[in-house]
Amino acid sequence: MKVAVYGTLRAKGRGREVLIPGTIRDLGWYPGVTLDGNTSPGVLVEVVDINPSILPRLDQYEGYSESSPEHSLYIRRTLEIEGEPVFIYEYNGDISSRTPVPSGDWLEHTGEPTGANSHMMET
Repeated sequence: MKVAVYGTLRAKGRGREVLIPGTIRDLGWYPGVTLDGNTSPGVLVEVVDINPSILPRLDQYEGYSESSPEHSLYIRRTLEIEGEPVFIYEYNGDISSRTPVPSGDWLEHTGEPTGANSHMMET
């Protein structure tokens, strides 16, 4: 199972980096992504292989409820990246007024070498 991480769960070097269409915005100490098809600059994600057993932990962290997605903070979506199905968490609200991350790279934007909660990706 694969997941694309772009913010506080991202740890450089854990997976392969890919630029996907979308917009990443600064929501304070964490980002939000909208999969709006924007390719300039797009969103830098890291595609990571995960143990399926950690998916419920990631859902909880992202505020996603499979039984009530309309009330979730983020929605877990499936994208095809390089021919493979990959989960990604898309922000479930209007963030159009929030500041875009100019480079599309959250870690570059914050100056952090790794996401603050990247340890949650470990089994």
